Amino acid sequence: MGPPRQIAVTEVVSIHAGADKICALHNDGTVSCWRDESAPERVTGLANAVSLAVGGQTVCIVQDSGSIRCLSQDAIVSVAIDDAISIAAGSQHYCAIRRSGDVACWGSLVPGHYDSKRPDMTPVVMSGFPKLRRLALGGWHACGLSTAAEVWCFGANDAGQLGDGSTTDAVKPRRVPGLSGVQTIAADYTLTCATTKTSTKCWGVSEPMSHSDGPRQESQPEAIADAAGMLELAISPRIGCGLKADDSLVCWEEALDSNGSLPRKGTQWQLLKSQ
Repeated sequence: MGPPRQIAVTEVVSIHAGADKICALHNDGTVSCWRDESAPERVTGLANAVSLAVGGQTVCIVQDSGSIRCLSQDAIVSVAIDDAISIAAGSQHYCAIRRSGDVACWGSLVPGHYDSKRPDMTPVVMSGFPKLRRLALGGWHACGLSTAAEVWCFGANDAGQLGDGSTTDAVKPRRVPGLSGVQTIAADYTLTCATTKTSTKCWGVSEPMSHSDGPRQESQPEAIADAAGMLELAISPRIGCGLKADDSLVCWEEALDSNGSLPRKGTQWQLLKSQ
C-alpha cells in the first residue's frame, strides 16, 4: 500500500468504497467516483442523492424523492422502490430502509439468489425486522440497528457473523442477544461490530484469509478494550476505527501471536492508536 494521496473532491457529505472504486456524495446531491490513480469524475445519471452505497461494482443512491437509482454494468437502472430513506451495500447485495419502516433488499443475499454472479435488481421486502434506523451489510449477511437500539441480522452465518452464538444461516432476521443501547453498527465481509456508550463489541471471523493456525472466529459479541462511545464505526478484516464525540479517532487491530498468526479464540483485540 502506497502513501496517502490527496483527492480533488470538495463539499463531500460521505464517502464509500466498493470492490473497484471509491465514491463520494456531495452537498448538491451529485456523486463522484474514482479508481486507483484516476481523477474523480461525476457520475452522469446519479443526481439528487441523499444517501449513497457502493457494493461490489455497483453504485446506488436514494434520491430526495425516495426513488433508488443504481449504476450497474455501466448502465443506470432504477430499483422498484419510491419511498426509501437510506441505503446500504454489501459485496453483491443491497438493502434500503423505507418510510414505512420496512426493509427491502435485492441482489445475491435475497433468498433464491445466493449464488447469483449478477445481482437481481428486484427488491424483496425482508420480513422479521423491527423498525430500523441504520443498516450494515457484509459479504453475505445484513444487520440492522433498530429504533429500540438492538441489532438484528440475517444471511450467511458460517463465521458466526450473525452474533447469535451459532453458525447456522438465517433467512429471516435474528436479534443479537446481549446487546442493548447500541449507537451504531458496521459490517465487513464476515465481521460485524456494534458500539454503545460503554463498549464496542465485534463478532464473526476477523480475517477470512488462511493462517497457519486458522482464522479466528467469535460467534458472540466480544468486547474491545478502550473502544467505547463511538459515534461512527468503519471496519475491515483486520482493523477497525471509530470516531468519538470529541472528534478523536480510535483504531484497533488484532494482536498477532509469536508466529505472526491470528489466534482462533480469546480476547485478542488491542488498541492501535488514539489521536
